[in-house]
Amino acid sequence: MSRIAEALAKAKERAGPTTAPFMANTNATDAEKQLARARRHQRFWVTLLSLAAIGASVLIWQRLDNPSAESAPAAPAASSQASTPVPVALPSAPQAVDGAPDPATARIVQALAITAVQTGERPRLLLQGRLVGLGETVAPGLIFSGLRDHHVLITDTRGAVYERKY
Repeated sequence: MSRIAEALAKAKERAGPTTAPFMANTNATDAEKQLARARRHQRFWVTLLSLAAIGASVLIWQRLDNPSAESAPAAPAASSQASTPVPVALPSAPQAVDGAPDPATARIVQALAITAVQTGERPRLLLQGRLVGLGETVAPGLIFSGLRDHHVLITDTRGAVYERKY
């Protein structure tokens, strides 16, 4: 017999019928009770972690399926309705119909949660986790019409232009 087999046989004799460290030097009934308790504990944690993983998977799946959820901004995802950019003529200076911008619309424009601005030939905004290009709608009745001198230009349906510093 090899030395490893002899060492294993001696260890088995010392520990009794089981090799679990917490069961050494106990009688058979106590060992069975401890083993049953350990298995219940293990099943509890496996079940709990499995349920947590399933719950997290469902939440992620719902968030990816419906990116417009209002609870928190989600990663930009391809929507089923492709928005086509509408060309918007940039005015030379901010102006509003009837001489004055609408104060309620101005508050909405100032409250927009703009996370990032990309300048260049094709300016874009990252708005509440959604990428908005030139001519696309940022809010109902409001269109992103461009950038000028560190300001975002937003046009409403009446043609009034609102500026917001970024």
